[in-house]
Amino acid sequence: LNTGHGFGSRSFSGISNVVRAMLFSFQTQPTVPSRDAIACISFEVDDQSAEDLALALEYIRKQQGVIDVVQYPVMGKKNRQATSVRVLVQPEVQAAIEDLCFTQTTTLGLRCSVTQRAILQRKIVNIGLQGRNYRVKLAQRPDGELTAKAELDDLAQTHLNQAERQLVRE
Repeated sequence: LNTGHGFGSRSFSGISNVVRAMLFSFQTQPTVPSRDAIACISFEVDDQSAEDLALALEYIRKQQGVIDVVQYPVMGKKNRQATSVRVLVQPEVQAAIEDLCFTQTTTLGLRCSVTQRAILQRKIVNIGLQGRNYRVKLAQRPDGELTAKAELDDLAQTHLNQAERQLVRE
């Protein structure tokens, strides 16, 4: 821990021109990612509208035990554009999510496997700034470095609120 003080040469009405700086050093220990088993469900869809598929995947994403849902464009049989989908789930809900994939999408077949994943230690903290709370995800990297990323939804909501206030003023 180091501390420094500085006095500026300018004069400001009603306030002092003083700054105090503090330097903190955190000693972090290298971490080993933890491991667990997850189920991976993969399939392609080439005959479902993008809007309908988006609704179906959002519904699947919100189910208990679903870790992640991703989709990406691929070229399917007969050179048709299709969508490839990957759903990561906790193994205990795999069968239920497989059923949802069949009922919510037009796929006729699923590829399923159980695999291992490595997970970094992480947590979400709330940071108060200018009267608002922002969620920040902290992740401990294997070399001991701590990284932080603000939740985009919180930042976007602040931006939307500012835009709404501007519209009201106009």
